[in-house]
Amino acid sequence: MNRFKLIESRCTQIHLIHCALKEALPVLVRGPIGCGKTALIQYIACQLNRNSYPHFVVIQLGEHIDGKSLIGSYQCSDLPGKFDWEPGPLTKAMKLGSLILLEDLDCASTDLLSTLAPVLKEKSLYMPDGQLLRANEDFRIIATIRSDSSYTGHSALLSKDWFTVDINSLTTGDMKDILNSTFPSLETITDCMLDIYQLMTNNRKSANVRQISFRDLIKLFRRIETWGSPNDPVLIFHELVDCFAAYVRDNRSEVIEILGVNVNLNKDKVDYFDSMYKPSLEVKSNQLTIGRSTLNITKRDRPQK
Repeated sequence: MNRFKLIESRCTQIHLIHCALKEALPVLVRGPIGCGKTALIQYIACQLNRNSYPHFVVIQLGEHIDGKSLIGSYQCSDLPGKFDWEPGPLTKAMKLGSLILLEDLDCASTDLLSTLAPVLKEKSLYMPDGQLLRANEDFRIIATIRSDSSYTGHSALLSKDWFTVDINSLTTGDMKDILNSTFPSLETITDCMLDIYQLMTNNRKSANVRQISFRDLIKLFRRIETWGSPNDPVLIFHELVDCFAAYVRDNRSEVIEILGVNVNLNKDKVDYFDSMYKPSLEVKSNQLTIGRSTLNITKRDRPQK
């Protein structure tokens, strides 16, 4: 659990989730993007010694996930005309008594929510062959949902069946504590990076633009830490562009210029990196290096003819 930083503002939510899981209640963790919903649940899973598969199962919901994806389906076997039953992750979790996390319940289809209804209410599920599957007594289910999501339709139908725990956005102080404890070697740039993060967050609140979250800031720090050069403005600028400007379609040059100014790069150098810079290419016998990225080359023996 040493990879998690417990902050005081989350202690109440952790206690509530623990109590709900003890009573075998389905838990819905609700909060804005990047507030740490998944990390909080992973922390609790570690406390319960359920931090790995099959004790802890994570499923990212979306349009491509339907009820059959969770329950299972019949698959073609090696024998012509024969089909074998392949259970889905929800079915396996119910049998094994796993803790299952369903991320982004607000993106779930009506079909999937209908599948979940008997699981939430009665801890049971009818299989396609008509048999009733009753969940193992250790089975627990948690889901996350964005509180600021514009998607408020059918996911609200099951809200009464969940024990809901609300999580607020991380404060600047919380983020600073997490960053300094996780990346102590980068403490000298934490305040500057937080200022840039706040600037970019306030600058991209349009519904049509991918929102920047604390996950992006964590990714930025991990990448800078890998290089071990917290005082190199050019390196930091490149990582800022990758983490904060890669998804920008409109006014991209303006955003990149703002990032450059905040790490003390002059406009000419920013313009050069934006429009004329070409990353170096180096090929070795066992490695391919392009710019700041290095890929290992694996040689495979050709099959004998």
